[in-house]
Amino acid sequence: PGKRLATGKEKPHDFDKYEGVCQETYHIPTPIEDVYFTGNMLSKYEDCTKSLKDIINSDGDSEEAWEKFNEYFTKFTSMSWASSWDGTKYDIVIYGVSGYTGYLMVQYLKRVSLRRNPEKFTFALAGRTPAKVLEMRDREFLGTEWEDTPIIQASYDDPMSLMDMCRSAHVIINVAGPYMLTQGELLLDACCRCGTDYLDVSGEIPWSSRTLALHEQARKSP
Repeated sequence: PGKRLATGKEKPHDFDKYEGVCQETYHIPTPIEDVYFTGNMLSKYEDCTKSLKDIINSDGDSEEAWEKFNEYFTKFTSMSWASSWDGTKYDIVIYGVSGYTGYLMVQYLKRVSLRRNPEKFTFALAGRTPAKVLEMRDREFLGTEWEDTPIIQASYDDPMSLMDMCRSAHVIINVAGPYMLTQGELLLDACCRCGTDYLDVSGEIPWSSRTLALHEQARKSP
């Protein structure tokens, strides 16, 4: 009597024809989840770990401890607890501008987009090393109306910085390759989570194929 549990590699619709059978499904971690949802990352959030210790010390009987833990853990799962985003949102953020492809992108921006686009747009320049981005910005824009273009620091080693960068953009242009070696799917995943449009210049077919797993994530983005 009741429902039976079907497990295995079959897709959920494979069992639709069997009345009373439901299939157990498994969540496959996305690239960001793989590097973010770890004990090491949680240990950095002291308020959350302290509230968890309070629950343990009270044998789970403290409603106040549970309320605090739920509040902090919600911030942890939303990746907002360590955010330094100031709420500013740019039309375009170009990531990886200090490299050669970034140089070509900035040249196109200077000579074509900023001159010919009928509508003005806002943009920021981003990279792993702010000093290199600053050097490029001063070289290309000093003495122009764009000489104070904002600079955003973001690194694949720091998923929170990627999330903040994506929160600050309507569109991310990622020219920091090669994508297979830099784990470019982390930035793509962050864009999915923030509802940010994403562009790159990848000709790396194996990497592009690997990112297809994020298709459903992108469809669910806000």
